[in-house]
Amino acid sequence: MKNLLIEKVVCGPGHGISVGSLGRYGWEQDVTDITVKNCTLEGTDNGLRIKTWPSAACTTTAAGIHFEDIILNKVSNPI
Repeated sequence: MKNLLIEKVVCGPGHGISVGSLGRYGWEQDVTDITVKNCTLEGTDNGLRIKTWPSAACTTTAAGIHFEDIILNKVSNPI
């Protein structure tokens, strides 16, 4: 996954916004140049996450991931 823009999303309740889960399967591609901006999370379990597996099956790279202008209200685990 590359060159993705996520913008003006309002979510909640739920799990929040996650990039991943990365590294579980050997066939996964790198994740690069992802922008999440102008989003609001309300009453979610998590805020913003980059999720990876501790014992990864591959060497997937996550790079160039940007979060900007994010509003978090009543989020249990913001970052």
